[in-house]
Amino acid sequence: MGVQDIRFECPHCGTRIRVKPSAAGKRLRCTDPDCAKAITVPMSLDDDVDAAPAAPAVPAPRPQPAARAAGGPRRNPGLMLLFYLWVLCPVATVFLVVVVNAAMLSFDGKKLPMVIRYAAGAFMLFPSLCQPVLFLVLLYRLWGQVQDGEARATPSQAVLFLLVPVFNVYWLYVSTVGLAKELNRVLADRDVDAAPASVELMEANFALPFMLYTVVAVLFLLGFETAAAVGLAVSALVQLGVGAGAFYSAARVGTALARAD
Repeated sequence: MGVQDIRFECPHCGTRIRVKPSAAGKRLRCTDPDCAKAITVPMSLDDDVDAAPAAPAVPAPRPQPAARAAGGPRRNPGLMLLFYLWVLCPVATVFLVVVVNAAMLSFDGKKLPMVIRYAAGAFMLFPSLCQPVLFLVLLYRLWGQVQDGEARATPSQAVLFLLVPVFNVYWLYVSTVGLAKELNRVLADRDVDAAPASVELMEANFALPFMLYTVVAVLFLLGFETAAAVGLAVSALVQLGVGAGAFYSAARVGTALARAD
Protein backbone atom coordinates (compact mmCIF):
# COMPACT_ATOMS: atom_id res chain seq x y z
CA MET A 1 0.00 0.00 0.00
CA GLY A 2 1.48 3.38 -1.07
CA VAL A 3 2.07 6.38 1.15
CA GLN A 4 -1.08 8.46 1.49
CA ASP A 5 -1.20 12.09 0.37
CA ILE A 6 -1.08 14.80 3.02
CA ARG A 7 -4.45 16.51 3.49
CA PHE A 8 -4.86 19.72 5.46
CA GLU A 9 -6.78 23.00 5.53
CA CYS A 10 -5.51 26.48 4.73
CA PRO A 11 -5.33 28.36 8.07
CA HIS A 12 -6.40 31.58 6.33
CA CYS A 13 -9.52 30.58 4.40
CA GLY A 14 -10.24 26.93 5.28
CA THR A 15 -9.64 25.53 1.79
CA ARG A 16 -8.99 21.78 1.87
CA ILE A 17 -5.65 21.00 0.21
CA ARG A 18 -4.11 17.68 -0.78
CA VAL A 19 -0.43 17.32 -1.75
CA LYS A 20 2.06 14.52 -2.23
CA PRO A 21 4.22 13.41 0.74
CA SER A 22 7.27 14.83 -1.04
CA ALA A 23 5.87 18.34 -0.45
CA ALA A 24 5.97 17.93 3.36
CA GLY A 25 7.56 20.91 5.07
CA LYS A 26 7.61 23.03 1.90
CA ARG A 27 6.05 26.43 1.42
CA LEU A 28 3.26 26.79 -1.13
CA ARG A 29 0.32 29.02 -1.84
CA CYS A 30 -3.32 28.27 -1.08
CA THR A 31 -5.10 26.68 -4.04
CA ASP A 32 -8.03 29.10 -3.71
CA PRO A 33 -7.20 32.03 -6.07
CA ASP A 34 -9.11 34.40 -3.78
CA CYS A 35 -6.71 33.55 -0.94
CA ALA A 36 -3.39 32.43 -2.55
CA LYS A 37 -1.53 33.09 0.73
CA ALA A 38 1.71 31.32 1.56
CA ILE A 39 1.36 28.33 3.92
CA THR A 40 3.61 25.53 5.12
CA VAL A 41 2.73 21.93 4.33
CA PRO A 42 2.66 19.87 7.56
CA MET A 43 5.20 17.08 7.94
CA SER A 44 2.33 14.68 8.65
CA LEU A 45 -1.40 14.68 9.33
CA ASP A 46 -0.69 15.32 13.01
CA ASP A 47 1.42 18.48 12.54
CA ASP A 48 0.21 22.10 12.66
CA VAL A 49 0.13 24.40 9.64
CA ASP A 50 1.26 27.92 10.46
CA ALA A 51 -0.07 27.58 14.01
CA ALA A 52 -3.40 26.25 12.78
CA PRO A 53 -5.20 23.52 14.76
CA ALA A 54 -3.98 19.99 14.09
CA ALA A 55 -5.77 18.18 11.27
CA PRO A 56 -7.92 15.28 12.45
CA ALA A 57 -6.77 11.76 11.71
CA VAL A 58 -10.10 10.98 10.09
CA PRO A 59 -11.27 13.54 7.47
CA ALA A 60 -14.45 15.31 8.53
CA PRO A 61 -17.51 15.00 6.30
CA ARG A 62 -17.56 17.54 3.50
CA PRO A 63 -19.95 20.39 4.40
CA GLN A 64 -22.90 21.19 2.20
CA PRO A 65 -22.62 24.34 0.05
CA ALA A 66 -25.14 26.19 2.23
CA ALA A 67 -23.04 25.53 5.34
CA ARG A 68 -19.73 26.72 3.87
CA ALA A 69 -18.10 29.53 5.77
CA ALA A 70 -17.43 32.82 4.03
CA GLY A 71 -14.08 32.74 2.24
CA GLY A 72 -14.04 28.92 2.10
CA PRO A 73 -13.27 26.83 -0.97
CA ARG A 74 -15.33 27.59 -4.03
CA ARG A 75 -16.62 24.52 -5.83
CA ASN A 76 -17.46 26.51 -8.96
CA PRO A 77 -14.81 29.17 -9.67
CA GLY A 78 -16.70 30.45 -12.75
CA LEU A 79 -14.06 29.25 -15.21
CA MET A 80 -16.56 28.31 -17.92
CA LEU A 81 -18.35 31.66 -17.58
CA LEU A 82 -15.04 33.51 -17.96
CA PHE A 83 -14.21 31.38 -21.00
CA TYR A 84 -17.53 32.09 -22.73
CA LEU A 85 -17.27 35.83 -22.06
CA TRP A 86 -13.71 35.85 -23.45
CA VAL A 87 -14.76 34.06 -26.65
CA LEU A 88 -17.80 36.28 -27.15
CA CYS A 89 -15.76 39.52 -27.03
CA PRO A 90 -14.52 39.46 -30.67
CA VAL A 91 -17.96 38.34 -31.86
CA ALA A 92 -19.54 41.24 -30.00
CA THR A 93 -16.99 43.64 -31.51
CA VAL A 94 -17.85 42.63 -35.08
CA PHE A 95 -21.58 42.83 -34.32
CA LEU A 96 -21.29 46.32 -32.81
CA VAL A 97 -19.14 47.60 -35.69
CA VAL A 98 -21.78 46.49 -38.20
CA VAL A 99 -24.72 47.83 -36.17
CA VAL A 100 -23.14 51.19 -35.27
CA ASN A 101 -21.88 51.85 -38.80
CA ALA A 102 -25.28 50.98 -40.24
CA ALA A 103 -26.92 53.36 -37.79
CA MET A 104 -24.52 56.19 -38.68
CA LEU A 105 -25.06 55.65 -42.42
CA SER A 106 -28.79 56.00 -41.86
CA PHE A 107 -28.27 59.72 -41.25
CA ASP A 108 -27.78 60.15 -45.04
CA GLY A 109 -24.50 61.95 -44.83
CA LYS A 110 -25.52 64.38 -42.11
CA LYS A 111 -22.57 65.52 -40.07
CA LEU A 112 -22.83 64.14 -36.56
CA PRO A 113 -21.38 65.95 -33.52
CA MET A 114 -17.83 64.90 -32.65
CA VAL A 115 -18.88 63.69 -29.20
CA ILE A 116 -21.33 61.22 -30.77
CA ARG A 117 -18.63 59.91 -33.11
CA TYR A 118 -16.22 59.38 -30.24
CA ALA A 119 -18.92 57.70 -28.14
CA ALA A 120 -19.81 55.38 -31.04
CA GLY A 121 -16.15 54.45 -31.51
CA ALA A 122 -15.65 53.72 -27.81
CA PHE A 123 -18.84 51.66 -27.77
CA MET A 124 -17.59 49.52 -30.68
CA LEU A 125 -14.16 48.98 -29.11
CA PHE A 126 -15.37 48.16 -25.60
CA PRO A 127 -15.54 44.33 -26.11
CA SER A 128 -12.06 44.36 -27.66
CA LEU A 129 -10.72 46.16 -24.59
CA CYS A 130 -12.40 43.65 -22.30
CA GLN A 131 -11.02 40.59 -24.09
CA PRO A 132 -7.37 40.80 -22.86
CA VAL A 133 -8.57 41.54 -19.32
CA LEU A 134 -10.85 38.50 -19.33
CA PHE A 135 -8.02 36.39 -20.74
CA LEU A 136 -5.68 37.35 -17.89
CA VAL A 137 -8.38 36.68 -15.28
CA LEU A 138 -9.12 33.27 -16.85
CA LEU A 139 -5.41 32.44 -16.93
CA TYR A 140 -5.00 33.49 -13.29
CA ARG A 141 -7.87 31.29 -12.11
CA LEU A 142 -6.75 28.29 -14.16
CA TRP A 143 -3.26 28.45 -12.65
CA GLY A 144 -4.92 28.68 -9.25
CA GLN A 145 -6.27 25.14 -9.73
CA VAL A 146 -2.79 23.56 -10.01
CA GLN A 147 -1.14 25.01 -6.88
CA ASP A 148 -0.13 21.81 -5.10
CA GLY A 149 3.46 22.70 -4.26
CA GLU A 150 4.87 21.43 -7.56
CA ALA A 151 3.42 23.94 -10.04
CA ARG A 152 5.89 25.76 -12.25
CA ALA A 153 4.39 29.18 -11.51
CA THR A 154 1.96 30.89 -9.21
CA PRO A 155 -1.18 32.55 -10.64
CA SER A 156 0.39 35.99 -10.17
CA GLN A 157 3.58 34.98 -11.96
CA ALA A 158 1.64 33.43 -14.83
CA VAL A 159 -0.13 36.76 -15.45
CA LEU A 160 2.44 39.41 -14.52
CA PHE A 161 5.34 37.92 -16.52
CA LEU A 162 3.20 38.32 -19.65
CA LEU A 163 3.56 42.07 -19.20
CA VAL A 164 7.37 41.99 -19.46
CA PRO A 165 8.48 43.01 -22.99
CA VAL A 166 10.40 40.41 -25.05
CA PHE A 167 10.38 37.91 -22.18
CA ASN A 168 6.63 37.61 -22.55
CA VAL A 169 7.07 35.79 -25.88
CA TYR A 170 8.74 32.91 -24.04
CA TRP A 171 6.43 33.21 -21.06
CA LEU A 172 3.35 32.98 -23.26
CA TYR A 173 4.44 29.43 -24.09
CA VAL A 174 4.97 28.61 -20.41
CA SER A 175 1.70 30.14 -19.23
CA THR A 176 -0.45 28.44 -21.89
CA VAL A 177 1.19 25.19 -23.03
CA GLY A 178 2.70 24.74 -19.58
CA LEU A 179 -0.74 25.33 -18.08
CA ALA A 180 -2.24 22.43 -20.05
CA LYS A 181 0.57 20.14 -18.88
CA GLU A 182 0.14 21.23 -15.25
CA LEU A 183 -3.62 20.70 -15.40
CA ASN A 184 -3.14 17.18 -16.76
CA ARG A 185 -0.52 16.41 -14.09
CA VAL A 186 -2.82 17.48 -11.25
CA LEU A 187 -5.72 15.69 -12.92
CA ALA A 188 -3.75 12.43 -12.86
CA ASP A 189 -2.40 12.99 -9.32
CA ARG A 190 -5.89 13.53 -7.90
CA ASP A 191 -7.38 10.74 -10.02
CA VAL A 192 -10.22 12.97 -11.23
CA ASP A 193 -12.44 11.48 -13.91
CA ALA A 194 -12.31 14.14 -16.65
CA ALA A 195 -10.95 14.51 -20.18
CA PRO A 196 -7.42 15.99 -20.15
CA ALA A 197 -6.57 19.44 -21.45
CA SER A 198 -5.37 19.50 -25.07
CA VAL A 199 -1.63 20.22 -25.07
CA GLU A 200 -1.60 19.96 -28.88
CA LEU A 201 -4.22 22.71 -29.26
CA MET A 202 -2.34 24.91 -26.79
CA GLU A 203 0.85 24.46 -28.84
CA ALA A 204 -1.03 25.31 -32.03
CA ASN A 205 -2.58 28.35 -30.34
CA PHE A 206 0.93 29.55 -29.49
CA ALA A 207 2.58 28.89 -32.86
CA LEU A 208 -0.17 29.65 -35.41
CA PRO A 209 -0.29 33.45 -34.95
CA PHE A 210 3.43 33.78 -35.72
CA MET A 211 3.13 31.66 -38.89
CA LEU A 212 -0.16 33.10 -40.17
CA TYR A 213 0.69 36.75 -39.66
CA THR A 214 4.13 36.24 -41.18
CA VAL A 215 2.43 35.02 -44.37
CA VAL A 216 0.09 38.03 -44.29
CA ALA A 217 3.04 40.42 -43.90
CA VAL A 218 4.89 38.83 -46.83
CA LEU A 219 1.79 39.13 -49.05
CA PHE A 220 1.43 42.79 -48.12
CA LEU A 221 5.11 43.56 -48.80
CA LEU A 222 4.89 41.85 -52.20
CA GLY A 223 2.01 44.11 -53.15
CA PHE A 224 -0.88 41.66 -52.80
CA GLU A 225 -2.99 43.96 -50.62
CA THR A 226 -6.30 42.19 -51.28
CA ALA A 227 -4.81 38.76 -50.56
CA ALA A 228 -3.19 40.16 -47.41
CA ALA A 229 -6.52 41.58 -46.20
CA VAL A 230 -8.29 38.25 -46.82
CA GLY A 231 -5.43 36.40 -45.15
CA LEU A 232 -5.65 38.69 -42.12
CA ALA A 233 -9.35 37.95 -41.70
CA VAL A 234 -8.83 34.20 -42.14
CA SER A 235 -5.91 34.25 -39.69
CA ALA A 236 -8.03 35.97 -37.05
CA LEU A 237 -10.81 33.39 -37.46
CA VAL A 238 -8.38 30.45 -37.30
CA GLN A 239 -6.67 31.87 -34.22
CA LEU A 240 -10.03 32.42 -32.51
CA GLY A 241 -11.15 28.85 -33.27
CA VAL A 242 -7.93 27.19 -32.13
CA GLY A 243 -7.65 29.38 -29.01
CA ALA A 244 -11.26 28.69 -28.09
CA GLY A 245 -10.76 24.94 -28.42
CA ALA A 246 -7.55 25.00 -26.38
CA PHE A 247 -8.92 27.03 -23.48
CA TYR A 248 -12.27 25.25 -23.53
CA SER A 249 -10.48 21.99 -22.69
CA ALA A 250 -8.40 23.77 -20.03
CA ALA A 251 -11.45 25.40 -18.44
CA ARG A 252 -13.26 22.05 -18.30
CA VAL A 253 -10.31 20.45 -16.48
CA GLY A 254 -10.03 23.40 -14.09
CA THR A 255 -13.74 23.17 -13.30
CA ALA A 256 -13.47 19.41 -12.71
CA LEU A 257 -10.54 19.93 -10.31
CA ALA A 258 -12.41 22.65 -8.43
CA ARG A 259 -15.42 20.41 -7.94
CA ALA A 260 -13.40 17.32 -6.99
CA ASP A 261 -11.81 18.74 -3.86
